[in-house]
Amino acid sequence: MGSHLSPTETTCYLTADLFYVEVLLQPGGGVTDVKVAQQGEAPVSSESLLQLLSSKNFDEFSVKLECLSSLYNIPGDNEIKVKLFTSLQFLGKDLHKISHLPRALKESNPKVDVILNGNVGFPTDGKDGFPMTIQFYISPLETLQEISAPGIAEIERFGQAAQVIVGPSETTHILQMASLIPQPPQLDPHGHPVFIPMSEVPFESVPASFLLKLQPPLPMLPSFVDKLNQITDIAVPKADLQWALFPQLLMSNSIEDKGHKDMLDNHFLVVCILLLLNLYSVLVFLVI
Repeated sequence: MGSHLSPTETTCYLTADLFYVEVLLQPGGGVTDVKVAQQGEAPVSSESLLQLLSSKNFDEFSVKLECLSSLYNIPGDNEIKVKLFTSLQFLGKDLHKISHLPRALKESNPKVDVILNGNVGFPTDGKDGFPMTIQFYISPLETLQEISAPGIAEIERFGQAAQVIVGPSETTHILQMASLIPQPPQLDPHGHPVFIPMSEVPFESVPASFLLKLQPPLPMLPSFVDKLNQITDIAVPKADLQWALFPQLLMSNSIEDKGHKDMLDNHFLVVCILLLLNLYSVLVFLVI
């Protein structure tokens, strides 16, 4: 990332190809606001980044910037990067449309039902420059908390979620440059969303693909990774995977998380959850 001061030295800019961070400075060296601007959009204030700088937590601020930068680390020139970012925005809008399609409820709480049984899970628009997330699982205890006291537990912060991003691919893929959901949205006889054929909307052939980045990461069986390859027809690079024996994965989810090294009462619970991916059911191991 690059950086420079405004002529009046009241604003510091941290710049990248597809976003920039704007830090408004006080004469005495304090910070009044921190804004993040994505490609083609107006800057939006980030409370979390402001708190980090105000508390002089520069290490965590650097980590946030590094994570943010990595999400936009897309190979190619600026024109390709802008096209990929535009395609990602259209995908996000389509995911919202799909999540609101009519369907029969299975849970008494609508938000819980969308997370556990919705067409795509519970999508949430990105903030602070970070991408959209899809929440697809919450534990039975978190479900009970939300049902008994709706809205109090901030259910979006629990369970498992995935960031919707775009990343490089060894092969060329066709990505949408417009919405694939007709207006008004329609369902086929099986209750699945109807899509406009890719040949009837603008598209780009690029060496990239849409990705779901799990937050937090999930330990997965090698057979599950192979199943992903078969379903999506997209090879998962072996070089980017971290292989380990299952007991080691349990131990690595450590008491050092969030800096609380003195917490000795951490425990692990291995449960099995059912993920729906492209209408296929696959069993994965989840570490909580």
